[in-house]
Amino acid sequence: MAVLKVLFYLIVLILVLVLAYITTRMLGRGMNGRQQSGDMKILDRLAVGRDSYLMIVDVQGRILLVGVSPAGITRLEELETYEKKSPAEVSPDFASVFTEQLKTLVKKDGRQQDGRQKRNGRDL
Repeated sequence: MAVLKVLFYLIVLILVLVLAYITTRMLGRGMNGRQQSGDMKILDRLAVGRDSYLMIVDVQGRILLVGVSPAGITRLEELETYEKKSPAEVSPDFASVFTEQLKTLVKKDGRQQDGRQKRNGRDL
């Protein structure tokens, strides 16, 4: 009898997880549809504060830089052209810069800059 109870709860848990996954997928599709409608498209968005964003918006062929904050939306400038940079052209993230700095710190022969030698991650 206890095995049936555990099996029932396991099936209910799996069902709840599947329904949550389906619901988030449906909501995610709905958000993408709201960002592009008719002649308006959000080309890029950058968070500059807790509730503040810079957005590049294409409205009927005009490319606008707008600021969005709780106080409202402000048109900052009209841009002549806009090209989104590929990920290779964007500045590197913290992890890649950190690993490069670690590589320069530790020489190829296993010695650190301060002269200590490392073997298997331990100082000798």
